[in-house]
Amino acid sequence: MAIEQKKPDPEDDMDEPTEDEIEEQKHSEQTWKHDDSRELSEPDRKF
Repeated sequence: MAIEQKKPDPEDDMDEPTEDEIEEQKHSEQTWKHDDSRELSEPDRKF
């Protein structure tokens, strides 16, 4: 996983994602996790 940095920002120097990126990741993670559990649990209940 090589991430090329076009603009070397001092904040990105530590190789940490920005607050916005963290928020987005949290939201997207929650979304797919919830979607996954719903999709998996619904058919399970029917069977």
